Amino acid sequence: MFNIAVTGADGFIGAHLFAALSELPYMDTIFKIKHTDDPGHIQWVLDQVDAVFHLAGVNRPKNKDEFISGNEGFTRQLLDMLLDGINPSKRPFFYLASTEQLNEFSNDSNCYEDNIYAHSKMCAEYALYEKRNILYHVRARLPHVFGPGCKPHYNSVIATFCHNATQGVSGVADNPNKCIKIVHIHYVIQNALDCLADYRAFMRKDPYAFVPDIPDDINSSRGCALYWGETSGAVTVSLQEIVDTINACAKVRDGGQLPDVSVPWIRDMYSTFLSYVPELEYMYVPKLITDGRGSLVQILGSENIGQWYIVTLNKDVVRGDHYHKRKVEKFIVLQGDVTIELNHIDKPELCRSFVMVAPCYRVVDVPPDYMHRLINNGRGLATVLCWASEPFDKNNQDTYRSQDQCY
Repeated sequence: MFNIAVTGADGFIGAHLFAALSELPYMDTIFKIKHTDDPGHIQWVLDQVDAVFHLAGVNRPKNKDEFISGNEGFTRQLLDMLLDGINPSKRPFFYLASTEQLNEFSNDSNCYEDNIYAHSKMCAEYALYEKRNILYHVRARLPHVFGPGCKPHYNSVIATFCHNATQGVSGVADNPNKCIKIVHIHYVIQNALDCLADYRAFMRKDPYAFVPDIPDDINSSRGCALYWGETSGAVTVSLQEIVDTINACAKVRDGGQLPDVSVPWIRDMYSTFLSYVPELEYMYVPKLITDGRGSLVQILGSENIGQWYIVTLNKDVVRGDHYHKRKVEKFIVLQGDVTIELNHIDKPELCRSFVMVAPCYRVVDVPPDYMHRLINNGRGLATVLCWASEPFDKNNQDTYRSQDQCY
């Protein structure tokens, strides 16, 4: 079994890490450590664990001195206690700092007064760097991390934009061309778990081995025997791209097109946006078109996934009776008794009729140049789930009643 201590476990990244560690089959106990805990208790916890994840940090103190005591001071306290405890060198120390300001600070020795927070985090890194010959460790400088649970109006511009968008406030980038590196919390946690797995594999291979791998300088992400490297899943995007994507996510619930979720960071941004929607607003009314034939409900659409919608047919109603030159469709009957007729516009011999009585889990494809119609044969309402290869565009409908008539 395996025991771990986590500092900052109640924060955004820490909470996700704590949950992921709890799911590991070999995990026994996960201890939470706070910088306000009694030193004796902290020492007792460190003596019980096989590894330490240090995520805690002070970023909004009441006075500047707390930056140093909460970041550098607490890190040094943990390291000293760990090395003074039981079997000190064989327990890895994972240090994660969620800020790109460290990279800026390390290249500018004159910015102490302007960014004492970055200075205190850098000093915490130096404290760990000084132990590089006697302690397994990984130092990770994370980019801007986003995902569910990140507090808006705090340290994350993405969390703030998402929260505001759910309140009907569209985001505006003050510096739209500024680019930042971002990463979803999922990738950060996966990196952390991979590092832990690498350590366990290394120790199983030779539990008495200790092979220092000393970086040339403090700015290297590499520590002794373990390596974080570039955070997988991280991408560099402009603030304007972020704002436009989040605003587009908000419009989906009002009938707008879904952003391009085939792009991983946009897919992750959409899931993050939904996590900020208030619980009472999870259910919403989609775009609905109703006439004498029945109803059409638009579910979801985009240039990448096409359009999903539901149509209903009242008793004895016929819908469709048109064809497309470019667009293709799929139909599946969810309720009722429906006949789907297909007739090629130029080849009369190419005609088919499909009788679908729900529940009938069959899908009918409609290729281009086929007149198609849906006929309700039943005594009540019929419901059909439909997919079109592209969203409906009233200015370019690609929908024809006959070869010379477009509507």
